Amino acid sequence: MGQNPIFRSIKEVLSNARSLELDEGIRIHLYKRPNSFVFVTRPAGRFVVAKYRAKRGAGGRLVPGDQSELSEAGDEDELRSLLGRFLRGPFIAQRY
Repeated sequence: MGQNPIFRSIKEVLSNARSLELDEGIRIHLYKRPNSFVFVTRPAGRFVVAKYRAKRGAGGRLVPGDQSELSEAGDEDELRSLLGRFLRGPFIAQRY
């Protein structure tokens, strides 16, 4: 199986979030300070957005560290508003 495509716009994140299955999610790496990761999942019909501070892992690679915020969105409009707070500046996202 090939690697999941990378996307870099809120529009692409929302489009992918709309069709998430229970065992899928979107991993977003934010590059601006504070360097962090945001995960979007959709359990039980609601969107869950978890933000983690980045830390250095094995080999110096940036990985998710401590969770800094957890939020829920009931629909796509709420998710768009919530992501607008987090996704300021450059980011790279990938569905998993």
